[in-house]
Amino acid sequence: MFTCDFGLRLAKFYPTTFSSCRKLLRTGRDKSRITLRSATFMSPHSLSSSTKSDYRVQYDKFLGSPVECVQQKAIQISRYGFVVRHSCRFAHFSYMSQFLFEPQSLLMPSKNYSRSTEFYKNLPKVDLHRHLEGSLRVRTMMEIVRSHDMDIEDTGYLRPLVQMDHNEPYTFENFLSKFGTLQLFYRSPQIIKRITLEAIEDAALDNVRYLELRFTPISLSKAGDFSIDQVIDWVARSAQEAEERFGILVRLIISVNRHGNIEEAQKAIKLAADYGGDRVVGIDLAGNEAEFSAEPFKSAFLLAKEAGLRLTVHAGEWGKAENVREAIIKLGAERIGHGVRVLDNPSVVNLARERGTTFEVCVTSNHHSGVISDLEKHPLAEMILNGLNVTINTDDPSISRITLSNEYQVVTEQLGIPLSVLRERILASVQAAFLPTKEKNCLLQQISSEFAKKMLQMD
Repeated sequence: MFTCDFGLRLAKFYPTTFSSCRKLLRTGRDKSRITLRSATFMSPHSLSSSTKSDYRVQYDKFLGSPVECVQQKAIQISRYGFVVRHSCRFAHFSYMSQFLFEPQSLLMPSKNYSRSTEFYKNLPKVDLHRHLEGSLRVRTMMEIVRSHDMDIEDTGYLRPLVQMDHNEPYTFENFLSKFGTLQLFYRSPQIIKRITLEAIEDAALDNVRYLELRFTPISLSKAGDFSIDQVIDWVARSAQEAEERFGILVRLIISVNRHGNIEEAQKAIKLAADYGGDRVVGIDLAGNEAEFSAEPFKSAFLLAKEAGLRLTVHAGEWGKAENVREAIIKLGAERIGHGVRVLDNPSVVNLARERGTTFEVCVTSNHHSGVISDLEKHPLAEMILNGLNVTINTDDPSISRITLSNEYQVVTEQLGIPLSVLRERILASVQAAFLPTKEKNCLLQQISSEFAKKMLQMD
């Protein structure tokens, strides 16, 4: 049934729209067999019978030209899956059927299937969730140690203090402890400017085309007894310089902490609004969501919105799904940082889907901070299946020792997300960016064109 000569990739990762289905289905130019990587599909009979029949198919790659999709329709039946009806016309084959897709039946790569690291590095990228404070180069930190006579002897001793190590438990406490050490390094305006330039350069070297870099000016100001407005100005000017030097589009987001002082947060938000221009584009609420509510920041976020700033909130990472609801309804969040706990409450899933809320998911970071115990059990795929608008980001690349290229490779080769879906998530990142429509459209066109070339190279 499933061993016929067509690419059965289907559109199961598109729970609300299947307009891109024609790009996923391919047929051989000369009826050459196209195989599929290991995946499990549930028989349509399982919809009306307690007996479930599983079919196994294999695939390696798609060949030939796109297939014409005659009809396609999806009906959501539960938070766990979708019934997909489709009809595709082939030069030598026609087929119509019905499937129930569940998270455990996602396309999973075979163990010996992988693309080169260079392949992922060459993909055009968008990162909407990256913290400046978690992006310091270790070699830069060592130079600061030597020049400021800090009591840290060498990189062998420094690395465990500022980066996650596979020998230590992946816990929230261990992850946050890295920031305690990192705060020792923001000692001068020159250092803050340098780490901003280098963080953006590292993104550009990883082929990130658009970066939203967030930082916490209140914390940075206290590290060196600076004023909040000075810190914002230093980072903004450095971002402008980096954009011109490295050919990357950069915008900034001001973060404030839940556990911080409300008055200071309001001051930082007002300064961000007063800064003007198009460099600082948004406000973020971060910090300990398990113990501190977002509601006290309602007036501050209203001020930000009235000033034209866009809103994103860390929620549903360590806290419950209800925190996502609070962020959307009470603070007006357009995007949610992490948000993986949203799946614990179907009503919150429905709310986020109806509002079109974007989730800034950071897979490796969720594992390193102990949010997800097993990387391969990350709910990214289930979030997509539930119709949530998901994007893929780094969070703190230096702490996690990753690049966005690494994250793309993880989600495709360890979480089983097809390359076509990765492309859609990157384009979704552009759509969710805190950018004017004209700039978004230019970026969408650029990335779509580059991806098309990559797919042709694969063929």
